[in-house]
Amino acid sequence: MNTNSPTIAGDLASNLTGIAIGVRFSPTFAVADNLGKIADKILYEKDSYFNPDLFPYLDSDFHAKCLKSSDGLKYLIISTTDMIVEMNGLRNSALKCLDIENAFEKQIINGVFKTYEVREIRRIGYLSKFCLENKTLAELFLKKTGVSSNNISLRFQKNHPLPISMQKKEVDDYCSNIYTIIKKPDSNELLIRSDYQVNFKPPLDDVDDIRYRVFLNEQKKFNSSLLIDWLNEYLVEK
Repeated sequence: MNTNSPTIAGDLASNLTGIAIGVRFSPTFAVADNLGKIADKILYEKDSYFNPDLFPYLDSDFHAKCLKSSDGLKYLIISTTDMIVEMNGLRNSALKCLDIENAFEKQIINGVFKTYEVREIRRIGYLSKFCLENKTLAELFLKKTGVSSNNISLRFQKNHPLPISMQKKEVDDYCSNIYTIIKKPDSNELLIRSDYQVNFKPPLDDVDDIRYRVFLNEQKKFNSSLLIDWLNEYLVEK
């Protein structure tokens, strides 16, 4: 590796700008018939993190409810197939991320999912968004792509089986790592997104089988090691 080239390490953690956590499941009448009640439960239950102060606005249609913040940077989607919270504008807010992760476990996984007996859980994902302002890395990215435009979005995906898939018959659970790198025109910023997903085949019948804390630990290990290794391998000159 060229020692004069920059490398990506702590830059990622210190330049986190947003996260999203979501679970996909098969549609059920218990959820579809109670979207409004579920939204109220999330907003108004005692000690709610996702409360009306955070989400004062509501968009609604037949298939989904969307709780939104006043600045438009944060929202929580409650639909017939997904529960997703996305929080942007979090630069240098590691503690806030922990609060969001804990609230998602308490209010969505152990709250809504158990109250409404959500079954057939197909996927859980964690999207991390980073913004690196580094002219040299931005120029290296343009050089790597080999195109003349300076407005580029590239997406890569890698799938690999989980250990349980190799230990149990008829289990094909796998992990998807989806990387996105965006270079906007007239900017030295690189927007990097890491979407870490665990897909369950067959779907899970019990929400406890998600193993949420294990999932979070694996996601954090991925971002702190494999993602950085891949970015350095792809972006940094040899």
